[in-house]
Amino acid sequence: MQRDDILSLLRRRPFRPFRVTVSSGDTFDVTHPDLAIASHHFVAIGIPRSLPMPSDFENFAWVTLSQVVHIQRIFREDVDSIPFSED
Repeated sequence: MQRDDILSLLRRRPFRPFRVTVSSGDTFDVTHPDLAIASHHFVAIGIPRSLPMPSDFENFAWVTLSQVVHIQRIFREDVDSIPFSED
């Protein structure tokens, strides 16, 4: 996975939420473009609070780009109680 791949997903308008799966099997949902920051080797993914501010986060995970094995789009009906961006 390359930094530019993550950046293109974050910059897409309208934004489409996506799930990052890493080699350990852990997954991280990016439901708002402000919830992730990509560097050349890592992406910091914010773990969101609850509504009404889906772009606020209470914690974050450091994900090494070399350990990202899959990225998929997620839809509202796929996950319960995720605060999605309306951007």
